[in-house]
Amino acid sequence: MSMRVEIDNYRALDFTGVEQVEDKFIEGLNKLKDSEANWTYLKPLILFLKYCTNCHMCNRACHVYLKGKKNIYSPSYRSWLLKKLKKKRDLNSILTLAESAYRCNLCRRCTLYCPLSIDNGLIAREIRKLFSQELNVAPKEFHSQGSMKQLRNGSSTGLTSSGFMDIVRFIEEDIEERTGRKIKIPVDEKGADMLLIHNAGDYLNRLESIEAFAIILEEADLSWTLSSEAYDAVNYGMWYDDVQLIRIASKNLRIARELDVDRIVVGECGHAHRAMITIADRIDEHQIKKESCIPLLWNLVKNKLNLCPEKNDFPVTLHDPCNIVRQLGIFEPQRKILKKICPRFIEMSPNGFYNYCCGSGGGIGIIGSMRDFRMNVSGKMKFEQIMDVFDKCVESRKYVCAPCSNCKRAISELFSSSGHEIESIGIVDLIFNIMI
Repeated sequence: MSMRVEIDNYRALDFTGVEQVEDKFIEGLNKLKDSEANWTYLKPLILFLKYCTNCHMCNRACHVYLKGKKNIYSPSYRSWLLKKLKKKRDLNSILTLAESAYRCNLCRRCTLYCPLSIDNGLIAREIRKLFSQELNVAPKEFHSQGSMKQLRNGSSTGLTSSGFMDIVRFIEEDIEERTGRKIKIPVDEKGADMLLIHNAGDYLNRLESIEAFAIILEEADLSWTLSSEAYDAVNYGMWYDDVQLIRIASKNLRIARELDVDRIVVGECGHAHRAMITIADRIDEHQIKKESCIPLLWNLVKNKLNLCPEKNDFPVTLHDPCNIVRQLGIFEPQRKILKKICPRFIEMSPNGFYNYCCGSGGGIGIIGSMRDFRMNVSGKMKFEQIMDVFDKCVESRKYVCAPCSNCKRAISELFSSSGHEIESIGIVDLIFNIMI
């Protein structure tokens, strides 16, 4: 049997060769409601499906629906369709449900507007999990090119341990060439206070951010280390499959225990914050502390570093990554940093917990076939929001500070072909820029 769902020509899933879709779907649906088979989000899923009244208040919150204006983009549409399929089997509805789960960035903004706090982002994620774990259907970018590659080679980017060590040596040489300071970057040092884990994509595409972290931590005289095994904070299992989620998280936790560090600090990667700090904490029997880099950076800016804020003399606004703000509640530290180091800081509207997703969240950013969807639907609200911020700024240099590797990449993609001179940048880069 060969099937492929087409929804607005944005294709995330390929069902070619999958047999007995209806039977497997029902089996998977039953497992979603089974406490032994579904331990991560069982109770909230059951309650959300039970009490969602399809009042559609969530449509007002969803950046995808506001720009797409179709049922498949409605957050409550998926819960309605899922409940419908509990009563009656329908192959077309099953296939539509699968694809519609990938029209959601899992940003959870809809939850803030729902009178009953229904989390339709969680429902969409659980639908993805059903199709992955029961029917073996998932985007190749998530599974074969994502989590499986990370488990085999160390990183979803394809970066191997030996390649990582080569980059570390290059970073040391580059720092000395740029600053005149000879810094030895600690790798696999046992007994350090913190294990710092970055998004491995930064080792390939944003090396300046990795260098900035190294220089700042050296200047602050902190005890830290990188790992030649756990150098990728990415965990694509977060977006589609509990088994892959736990495999990757368990590996990082094991390495942290072997290095005997006091805490794990997650770099500028939004979904790694969610996977490591919230989910992994539930499986860590040793309870190693897991922290975001943002409060740490605020503490260093406030107490440890000698800075010259006047050097950041250009307009800067702040994009709040969904998984840092709405998932973890980290709202104040990044603002305190920017107000202290950027004299021309401008807030977006809305911001903080109510900010819009970059349009690439939930893993959508790495699905190649969905680029048009990101540019024309899911990323449209963010593009317009940023344009509104800088509407009256005549300067050529304008920056969006986005403390998430995926968000930085998404925002750069939105503006790269628009002709507007607006760039994305991390918090750590702005701090490094004004260090004396």
